[in-house]
Amino acid sequence: FMYIIDLLISNTLLYIISVIIVIILLVFVFVHFKYFNSYFSRKFKLIFGVSFIEYLNDYRLMKSKELLENTELTVGEIAQKVGFSEYTYFSKLFKSKYNKSPSYFKNK
Repeated sequence: FMYIIDLLISNTLLYIISVIIVIILLVFVFVHFKYFNSYFSRKFKLIFGVSFIEYLNDYRLMKSKELLENTELTVGEIAQKVGFSEYTYFSKLFKSKYNKSPSYFKNK
């Protein structure tokens, strides 16, 4: 049973990573061809159902929750590690998504 759960988690993470790689490649292509403007935003939202920033923040928050629960890093270190330069902004988004502060998951 645990093998199935481990396999499910591994496959899920591989899928998320592959999607992120596709997004990064899309950004590079759009920047290279100078399409990185409202055209990119419209196309991204059409494909993924959310804006690029929403998608990126959701991924960062998911990764930060995982790090909070599984590492000894401080909340501030985790915020920076996942790409948030401002702790207060990170904390506000995190609480909005999970209805709990980052420190709640750290102390769990």
